[in-house]
Amino acid sequence: MLENDPVCGDVRDIAELPGIRHYFLTYKLKPGEEAQVSIDQEYGHARAKEVIRAAIADYEE
Repeated sequence: MLENDPVCGDVRDIAELPGIRHYFLTYKLKPGEEAQVSIDQEYGHARAKEVIRAAIADYEE
């Protein structure tokens, strides 16, 4: 995180980021489209690292 950032300076875990849920629901949408995805569960940084490592392992396979 960016130290002294007025929005994210105190964030210590990805789950604390403001707007993170909205970002992942909308970042690929074209104007006027509705989201076709959902988020069932949020994870902290430890679980996120596990998921990323598993994805990399799957890709390398």
